[in-house]
Amino acid sequence: MKTAAILGMTILLAGTAAARADYNFLVPDKCWNPSTQQYDVTGADGAESDEPPVVTITYNVGSSVLEVTSAVTLSYNQSSKLWSASVALPYTLDPLTTYLVTTTYTPFLQSYLAIDRKTAQPFELPPASWNNQQFLRSITITVTDQKDQPIPNGFIEMAPNFGGSSPYTLQADGSGNVEIYCYTSYVDGNPATILDAQHNLLYSTRIVLKADKDGLTATGVAAPEK
Repeated sequence: MKTAAILGMTILLAGTAAARADYNFLVPDKCWNPSTQQYDVTGADGAESDEPPVVTITYNVGSSVLEVTSAVTLSYNQSSKLWSASVALPYTLDPLTTYLVTTTYTPFLQSYLAIDRKTAQPFELPPASWNNQQFLRSITITVTDQKDQPIPNGFIEMAPNFGGSSPYTLQADGSGNVEIYCYTSYVDGNPATILDAQHNLLYSTRIVLKADKDGLTATGVAAPEK
């Protein structure tokens, strides 16, 4: 992914596919594409020396959600392709405070882990998961205008997954379609902003599934909310 990929990078439709061994995180088995006989992952460029995943840690104090500001130290097991983290957790009055660790591997793949002050450090970060979400090997999204007509060469800016990041931008083809591999679809839709081919802002919306094909591939639509 890594941080550089999420921070405002614009990619073209096809992307670069690579075998799982080329990625420095554990790619879910469901990302295996039988057509290409490899792991296709949008938002990861595959180099072992790339930056590590982005880790954010939050916790609740009363009705407020706070983010841990201490530096997170990461280590990598090249054999298992799993990351471990250690961090100085802030003191709270409640010794049972739970801290939610969110690990972002690509703009479309995250994992979640709950820890507390008794958790041994460093602790292993789980691979990407999709609890309460729908995982798709691939999704073809059609970008449309206010009249439900495709927008050739338009852009989708996917909302950032963590504080301080810029949207992840993809460009549609001449038919207004964008294909994303290894995608997590949220129940209430994935927030996104749509621009035309000249980068003019058109509208903000949520990407919703239009038709589920086989449980692992789907089509979706980016259209103005009505």
